[in-house]
Amino acid sequence: VVDEIDQLRAGDRQQEVLYQLFGWACRDASRFALLGIANAVDLHERFLPKLRQSGCSPDILVYPAYTKDQLRAILEERMLQDASQADFGFDAVALELCARKIASKSGDLRKGLE
Repeated sequence: VVDEIDQLRAGDRQQEVLYQLFGWACRDASRFALLGIANAVDLHERFLPKLRQSGCSPDILVYPAYTKDQLRAILEERMLQDASQADFGFDAVALELCARKIASKSGDLRKGLE
């Protein structure tokens, strides 16, 4: 499992590493499986064009962004788990506003946790 795999596209050496990983996973009778997690859905098309030429195009699974209701529920739960934040006293209106803003921009939960 390689999380933030799109961060490896920065240079030639990193691109070589990605091609090598995908190549291992595509070999006949390979027991190597690559699970890459990226924010860029089109990573393989834009930054790794040789994958398609070599028959190594990955299967893509797209997860939808969180909705405002999901974001609010997660943020509320996180605030309750963290005693120091719970003592700070975030109110429901502030969490709702935060969730709505994140949902309208990206749906990226990390933004709300910052």
